[in-house]
Amino acid sequence: MRDAELQEKRKLDSENEVRLGMLKNHLADNGFVLSEVDLNASFGASRDRLHDLQLKLQQTIRQHEEMEVGLQEILREKGRCRAEVDDAEFGIGVDEKCSGSF
Repeated sequence: MRDAELQEKRKLDSENEVRLGMLKNHLADNGFVLSEVDLNASFGASRDRLHDLQLKLQQTIRQHEEMEVGLQEILREKGRCRAEVDDAEFGIGVDEKCSGSF
């Protein structure tokens, strides 16, 4: 079974090489000449760019999560302060930590 898998992979590899050759020829016929160095450099640059974008996405997600937590804390504090203000309207004292918060 292992030999059959290897043989199938070699066949697919060979077919892909033929397709790549045909694509390169087609590109060359239309004025696009690519060398292996160009392809490898382009692939490396794309891989680096992808990595940079993934890091930036992770950072943005982290910042978003932190801001969501901060927003929830502010909304809870706002609710507490409104409740204290409502209580103050009925003669109950307002907590000093809320004065000037909103």
